[in-house]
Amino acid sequence: MLREKPFAVLEAAKQAFLNSNPEEALELYNKAIDLIYPENHILYSNRSAIFLRLKRFDESLRDAEKSLAIDPNWPKGYLRKGDALRGIREFDEAIFAYCQGLAIENENEIIMALKDILRFISFKDDLLFLLNKMESELKFDAFLVISMIGQEYLTSGAVSQAIKFLHLALRIEKTENTQLDLKLSVVAALSSAYYQQRDFSKAIEYLQMQLEISTKLGKLDTQFAIHGSIVDAALSNNQSSLAVTHLERQIEIQRGKKSDRLQLNLTDLYIQLGKYKLAAQIIASLDTFTFQSIIRIVKLALAKEDNEAAVFYCNKLLEVSNSTDEKALATAFKCKCLIHNGKIVTALNIIRCSMATNLRCNKPSVQIVGQYYGLLSECYLATGQYCLAWKWAKKELKVATKIKSLKLEADALWNLSNIYASINDFANSIILCKKYCSMIFVEGIDVRLKGFRRLAELYRKSGASDQAEIALLDELKLAERVASPAVLIDAHIDLYYFYDSIHEKVKAEKHWEEAKKIFEEEAVEEREGQIIEISGDRYFHNDLFEEAIEAYNQCLMLFQEDNNLSKEAKLCSKLGTSHWRLYHADEALAYYHQSLTVYQQISDLESMIKLYSEMANIHFKKGNMEICHSCLRCYLTLADLLSKSDSCLDALISIGRTLLHRERYREAKKIFIKALSLTSERCHRRQRGLIFGYIAESYLGMGQHSKASLNFCKQIAFFDDIDDMEGKCEMLRHLIEEKQLIKDAEWAMQLCRNRLDLSQTGSIDLQVQVLKESAEVAVNLENSREACKFLEKAVILSITNRYGNISELLLQLKKYYRRCNARKRAVKIFRECLNVVGINSEERMTLLLELAKLELEEGLIQDTLNHINNLKEESLDKSTKVICEHLFACAYYATKNYKDALYHMQNFENFYRNLTSVKIDKDKVALELALIEWHCHASDYAIEKMQDITKKTDLPIIYQILDESCLYDLLTYEKLSKIAAVHWMMTRGDFSTAKHLFHSHDSNYCNYIDYSMDKALFLWKESKFKVLPVASVAKFSFQYRIQIRSLI
Repeated sequence: MLREKPFAVLEAAKQAFLNSNPEEALELYNKAIDLIYPENHILYSNRSAIFLRLKRFDESLRDAEKSLAIDPNWPKGYLRKGDALRGIREFDEAIFAYCQGLAIENENEIIMALKDILRFISFKDDLLFLLNKMESELKFDAFLVISMIGQEYLTSGAVSQAIKFLHLALRIEKTENTQLDLKLSVVAALSSAYYQQRDFSKAIEYLQMQLEISTKLGKLDTQFAIHGSIVDAALSNNQSSLAVTHLERQIEIQRGKKSDRLQLNLTDLYIQLGKYKLAAQIIASLDTFTFQSIIRIVKLALAKEDNEAAVFYCNKLLEVSNSTDEKALATAFKCKCLIHNGKIVTALNIIRCSMATNLRCNKPSVQIVGQYYGLLSECYLATGQYCLAWKWAKKELKVATKIKSLKLEADALWNLSNIYASINDFANSIILCKKYCSMIFVEGIDVRLKGFRRLAELYRKSGASDQAEIALLDELKLAERVASPAVLIDAHIDLYYFYDSIHEKVKAEKHWEEAKKIFEEEAVEEREGQIIEISGDRYFHNDLFEEAIEAYNQCLMLFQEDNNLSKEAKLCSKLGTSHWRLYHADEALAYYHQSLTVYQQISDLESMIKLYSEMANIHFKKGNMEICHSCLRCYLTLADLLSKSDSCLDALISIGRTLLHRERYREAKKIFIKALSLTSERCHRRQRGLIFGYIAESYLGMGQHSKASLNFCKQIAFFDDIDDMEGKCEMLRHLIEEKQLIKDAEWAMQLCRNRLDLSQTGSIDLQVQVLKESAEVAVNLENSREACKFLEKAVILSITNRYGNISELLLQLKKYYRRCNARKRAVKIFRECLNVVGINSEERMTLLLELAKLELEEGLIQDTLNHINNLKEESLDKSTKVICEHLFACAYYATKNYKDALYHMQNFENFYRNLTSVKIDKDKVALELALIEWHCHASDYAIEKMQDITKKTDLPIIYQILDESCLYDLLTYEKLSKIAAVHWMMTRGDFSTAKHLFHSHDSNYCNYIDYSMDKALFLWKESKFKVLPVASVAKFSFQYRIQIRSLI
């Protein structure tokens, strides 16, 4: 029946409500809603009114919300909702509901309800006045009322409520009354509300809306203020790039007016974002240098790691300081720079002096005193005085807590964290560093990024790589918000280094490529040097040393243009290391010297220690023991000055080794004993084992074989403690010395082979060194063929890896070949090596010269002439050209072409007189020239000249030439010198007289092979042994030919 008469039911329900019979009305509305109109918003609204009459406020609120859910634009629904909320004493929500209704339609009923409820809030007076005025003028403006309510809520601190009302006001359709200036005030209130809630993104959004409106209104002063507010909000939201944009617009608006403060703020931001050139341009554009502008110069220098410039401008800062606090702040800045520069003692003295003066006379602020305490802590930490460092850091923390300075407290926590890290207490260090990071949210971006990096470093040192990764990823997130290309590059590079250190190559490459991409797309000039330097490092670690050198050279030019001394020194050091890895010893030393010069200028003692060590090592490898010793003394002095016991020990051992090479065995022993006193059975076992071996070498050189054997035996117990390849090879070398000492040739050679096998996994210079030393051992053990094999391998390694002085190795190999009569093999090796050395290189010139000599000895005259011609054409050295003339003379003489031989010999004689660099025995040259002249002209003058020379000199080469030329028949006995006279008698068959002369002059040439040959001839003549004379004579002839050619 109800379905047939729905309107009758509704009418009955309405009538019951009007007759003050709400129970009956409720029953009828329930039926109507359930059975007739379950989705009718008006029915729910009316039933909400009935529930309200019955004081069933929760049910009334539910029906009001149901009504609004069906039709959100139903004003009465908001009225019912407001009444219900008022009933449950939710006055703020009730007011908002009434305002929502007013935003749709200005109904009197809602206005009256709003006026009535305003009596329950604190800021009712102004609003009631406004509503009454509107009522009297019959001009109600919902936008104005709602926005005013929102702003009153904001003023009272109810920020969340204010935001709701202000948003509602903005949603009202624009009318004539919603003027732009009113909308501007609403948007301004919204941005302020969000700022107070620290929702900076929303604050920036509404500030930008505010900026658009004020631009339309043409209000420059308002725009200036809004830009400033955006700068503050952007910095609080880590959007530094956005802050820079609006700060630049502020400066544009104030063009023509004084804006130094804004420009200095912009300089700070540029420095934080890595835009150093722009920062420098702003500073240069300032009319005068003030205290604050010089502070920015110092910050810029520190950001560029130009500590020398930073110290220089700190001195300028002191000059322009006026107040006590300014002077104290300038002093603190200077000490900070000195600490960064490694001048700890200077900084410490300045702080002490400044504290004594200021605390006694000038009374600086407590903040400055706290900073001094922090600087003292840093100084003591740098010098390893951890207790004192901790004491002053705690004092700084106490001051910070007392004056409630977050900045000073954060600095104290940073110092304490570093102290704990220095004593390897990473757990406490990390806790303090995390607290530090949480306290620096108001600091600049650079400080916060530095905090993340330090936290990651501590996690990595403690073995928590996963936590270190999280810290670096947080750094990257912050960098992405900052949106500065330079900062992003730094974050990606930090992650690249981290992943590379834990051998996650794929992730490392990803971040490196990202850093390069940003650099190339954004053209970040400030990071060009860094990108090129890392490229060089990557080449270096992949053993692409030539590419690394090219990259480092590019980088060096950039740093030199920027006048950055510390980075210049660092790059020179890297260039030196790269050249040394290519075994370019001279280039490496040149760059190390350049680096050392710069480090001396900036007093970087730590870096100087490393350089002296590297330079000493190269000089040692080159055999420059005196220069090596000088470098090591500087190394030892600096190590002692900085209390580096390990470096002192290393320097002493190295000094002892140089003394061994210089055969100063007693001094070497004293040095090694001093070094031994710095070690113990538990500590430095590697060094201890090596020192025993070196002491044994010293005793061996002093001829004390028993003590040498004792010390050789002592070092065996330490073999397993030597964990590096070079150390193991050194110990094996000592064992080989010991086996040679006891004449155990078999064991010595076996140890040589073991040492060679061991060195295969070491560096090329180690392998070559071991091969050279093994060759020397083999020669000492009269195994020249094995020595040749060792040295041949050394030559091959040197050529393949372009290591060392190849010509020096070949000359040594040539001597070994001669020992075992393998000159043909020598010629072959020299010819092969000639094809692989650099064209016009010094080594090629040396090889050509030595090859020509070998070929001359072997009678390969045409080859000799060809190579001499090539040498003369290619060489630019006058001395070499002069020697070529002599070789030409010898070659032509060997082919009996005496005319050409004489021509070149005369050229040689004329040229060498003008060259002090060519050291030649004049008598020998005169004798050779006379010999060739005699063969050309058979003149008596040549014979007389030869006799004059042989009479006044007794050099072996003289009588060897006479033996070869067989000219004794033409010479007079009385005009011959001692040994030549013996040989003259022997050619006459007068062995008796010859023997007498032989015994009277044997002391003059007993150390020569000729002495043995002559003695053998006398024995043969007396038939004391049965050897064919031909063999002896052949050997004799062969030997002097070797010597004459070797002296060409």
